[in-house]
Amino acid sequence: MMRFEISSTLAGDCVVSPEARAGELFHVAKNSAGGALMTPIARYFIWRPEFVEGFKKHWRIDCFIRDHELAPAAKTLKEALVPARKKEGLCEEPVWLSLHQREEVEDAAICR
Repeated sequence: MMRFEISSTLAGDCVVSPEARAGELFHVAKNSAGGALMTPIARYFIWRPEFVEGFKKHWRIDCFIRDHELAPAAKTLKEALVPARKKEGLCEEPVWLSLHQREEVEDAAICR
């Protein structure tokens, strides 16, 4: 897993496979001792749709923003995430970015 800085208050982590990337975005509050408190604010998935949405093949980013007081506005997140994705080499252009507001409905459980 790789971790990368998006801005002074945002960071991300990412798992990379040949077909997709997935990770979480965090609000970062640095302290005077050099540490940081990282609060999860969004999850994202980067993948290549088999069927083209638009005019040519592209990478698609679906970002699910948590309903949290530290989560930035969608526009702010978009303006930070798109350049960070390019800088970190997560996917090439063209990119289709889709932002979603998200609230967890129920805690996860293992079902048998």
